[in-house]
Amino acid sequence: MTATFVTFYSFKGGVGRTQALANVAVALANRGQRVIVVDMDLESPGLHAFFAADSGDPLEPQAGVLEFLEQSFALPSEPPQATAKLVSCTHARRTPSAGSLRLLGAGDLARDYEKRLSVFSWDVFYRERDGYRFMELFRQQLGEADADFVLVDSRTGLNDTGHICTFQLPDVIVALFALHSQGIEGTRRLAEAVQRCQQEEGVQGRPRRLLLVPARIDEAAPEDLRERWLAEARRAFDGAHELLADLYERIPYAAQIAFGEQIAVGGAQSILSDSYERLVDRIVGRSDEEATVPLHEIRTWLYELAEELYRASGERPSPPLDSLRDLRRWLAVESDRRESILGRIDRARRALDRLRGGGGPDTIVIGPTTRLDRAEEMSAEVDHLATVVQAIDEWISNQQEQIRLRLVAAAEGDEQAVASKLPALYEALRAGQRLDVERQVSGLTEDLARDNVPALLRLGRLSLQRLRQRYPSPTECSAWIEKTLERTITEPSGVDTRPVLKNLLALARADGAPPTLFQWMAYELICDDPAEDQSFADVGEPIWRAEWSRLLAGPTDSHVDMDYPVGLDGRNQIERLAQGDAAMLQPIAADIRQGLVVLWQTGPRARAHLTEVFRRRNADPLLREGIKLLTRDEVAPAVRSGILAAWLEACDRPEEERSAVRGLLGALVERDHVGEAFYALAALSLRNPALGAEPDLAFVWAALLARAVRRGDGAWYRRLVTSSDAVLSILSTRAGRALLTAIAAGWTSAPPDIAGIARTKLLYPAPSVEPLPSATREWLLSLERDPNRDHTLAASVLAAEGQIEAIRSRGVYAAWGPSASWESEFRDLADREFREVLAAKSAGQVTAHIHGLDVEKWIGRTHERLRQRHSNSSMPNGGALKAIERNFGDLKKVLAELAEHVPSSGRSLRDEAGSFTQEEEELAIDALADWLVTAPTGDPFEARLTSDVRDQLTGARA
Repeated sequence: MTATFVTFYSFKGGVGRTQALANVAVALANRGQRVIVVDMDLESPGLHAFFAADSGDPLEPQAGVLEFLEQSFALPSEPPQATAKLVSCTHARRTPSAGSLRLLGAGDLARDYEKRLSVFSWDVFYRERDGYRFMELFRQQLGEADADFVLVDSRTGLNDTGHICTFQLPDVIVALFALHSQGIEGTRRLAEAVQRCQQEEGVQGRPRRLLLVPARIDEAAPEDLRERWLAEARRAFDGAHELLADLYERIPYAAQIAFGEQIAVGGAQSILSDSYERLVDRIVGRSDEEATVPLHEIRTWLYELAEELYRASGERPSPPLDSLRDLRRWLAVESDRRESILGRIDRARRALDRLRGGGGPDTIVIGPTTRLDRAEEMSAEVDHLATVVQAIDEWISNQQEQIRLRLVAAAEGDEQAVASKLPALYEALRAGQRLDVERQVSGLTEDLARDNVPALLRLGRLSLQRLRQRYPSPTECSAWIEKTLERTITEPSGVDTRPVLKNLLALARADGAPPTLFQWMAYELICDDPAEDQSFADVGEPIWRAEWSRLLAGPTDSHVDMDYPVGLDGRNQIERLAQGDAAMLQPIAADIRQGLVVLWQTGPRARAHLTEVFRRRNADPLLREGIKLLTRDEVAPAVRSGILAAWLEACDRPEEERSAVRGLLGALVERDHVGEAFYALAALSLRNPALGAEPDLAFVWAALLARAVRRGDGAWYRRLVTSSDAVLSILSTRAGRALLTAIAAGWTSAPPDIAGIARTKLLYPAPSVEPLPSATREWLLSLERDPNRDHTLAASVLAAEGQIEAIRSRGVYAAWGPSASWESEFRDLADREFREVLAAKSAGQVTAHIHGLDVEKWIGRTHERLRQRHSNSSMPNGGALKAIERNFGDLKKVLAELAEHVPSSGRSLRDEAGSFTQEEEELAIDALADWLVTAPTGDPFEARLTSDVRDQLTGARA
């Protein structure tokens, strides 16, 4: 970042130009700025005398500006470096931890300085040696040398050096002048020249600020004389530039630092140090108009001034009379102190005037101040300042109270909402920013009127978080809600109160406590409009949830009130939802279902309590929805059946509770209490005969038939299959149809006549019955078309065929080379012998043939036959021989068992059992099993039955 160049210039000497630069440099450094000071008063250099080396020792002679100019004059191939000649320096008044100070002196004063300076020509330098470019280089190097400000001390008068310092280098020109004709005129000519330069350069030129500073002003001189010359200066410059002519801006004469190189800033406050600090403010860009002083700071100034004047009026020392010199010194000190106090009072007056223009206290005025020459004048000024301080305190206090009252009124008495807004407003008020405070208060009153607790409640938008900002205590919060509910209900306002009631109920239900009377009354008032049903989740659900939590909490030593806590409108709402939008009731129903299960498992006393709840509240749609959820739940069947039985017992017309009835019967079936389920269905059917034929309850009939099949209970076989009503129910379920098919096909132990009845029911069902798979139906039809067929005998033949096939598949001895040929021969033998038995006309004939089968003879004949076909064929080895003998024996055993079934009628087994194939029967069983797998049902009871029937079919196929 490029530094700001500031040139200190004076047309005439003796105005403290260099001293002002040194003070400004130290003040800037104390403010944390990085400062470079440049001595370009080459003819009479002296800036270095104000500073010391960092060690505290005097600065040694160093190369500086003159050396840079000499190097540039020689037109070097490499540009000279001005920054190489910078020297770090300090001053006793500089804060060590603050910014930095560096010096570029006029030159090495110990090395023929005057002679070297006399031979240097600015005219030749600029005309023949490209001086302008080198001075721009000089400016660039210093501006980029990690500095914030470069302060240049220029030569007095109108000359080449002054021209360079005031036109080419600076961004800001500080022109100091004395209040006399020469000083004012010379500075006016400079101001006109700067203005012309700005006009000639136009927008492309470097903008320059010109600060015109009257200096060495004797503030003790007659006021009319000083004001006359200040007025002359104002007329001369005519507002064209920044004239710092007011007290604390102009630089006064101070006798105590008139001698030597003195620095006033950084020490005790004085009118001179304040003037230098104000000059720094102007240089860095803070004008007096921009620097508004807070009201509380003005108040502090006035209080401290009053304290200082009070002490001064009582402790004023007598002047020394020993010598004229001591007297003059005492007068100078007293004059400075008086002028400092007057200047600070004047500063407070102007600061208060600026605040008044911005909406500050327009009734408080700091009146004209006397010269403070006498003790009584000081005492009077103390009283006046104390009065002003008190007026400021009263004004601030009154304004704060007015602000607070306005905001509290806007917030409708909500002090908590206002409290957080006040500190910032009070701070701005103490700063005197009344207009800004007024704008903020206007905006806040609108916000508070819109967002305060009563306003939010009227709109139905009050949140618990916002309410607890006003009432942090939960007890206070609940009490406010209850009181407001009561007032809203009992003191109707003539407007629709439902938004308020809904909002209050939502707030009240946040803690889950039992509903109060006024909460139920508010709910009742809301429910009188069916349009409010959509708000059930926000209003109705929390209050009903709390009610059912109370009822299902279990028995207590005190009486549990089971009456409805709400009137018809509240009950009608849940009735409407149960009929039209039951999904909105499901969250509470789920809680009720869980509560029922927990309570039932607690013990006998809890079950008795639950039974009473069922008896008193069985018409409640919420309870009924909970029961519905229980019927299709994964709760243990014993628990479910117990709860549902108690529920049905409590209902006036249990036969109409279809879902509960179905759930109870299903739970009994799951527990394998099929008989109990059947008798329960029969008992309920006495009150409602339609239940017996209810399709959703048909699984009971199917389960009863499945139990009969498992147990081989012929009596129940016959009772169920021969009953038209029972068969219709069984046929309405897929599992029931599969069971009936197994009976009809002879895959169970049912008697043949029952199998025939079952086939008839299946092959000629009602139109509504889903048809069986085609392969299964064809198998049943084949059985139905051969009425003389002995189905039991057919099953025995099929079983024998399966056993023989298993024997044929065993093989002989895989490690023996010729085993494949011998296995083929054995399979041919088994097929041939099986056909012989099927074709035999008598059992004796079959038995004699079987006895004639000899394994050794078969092995010999087989070996001879195979040797004729394969010359390398060999007799079976030991392992193969044992395998052949075992298979041969098993084959004879199966054939002997089959021979026992040969009829005595002279008909063969084939004639008596009819035409069939094992593959067709297996295909029929597989098709039926696959048909069960694809059953389109989500019913858990039928799903369990289906699995049971599939297991039985798997056993039949095996």
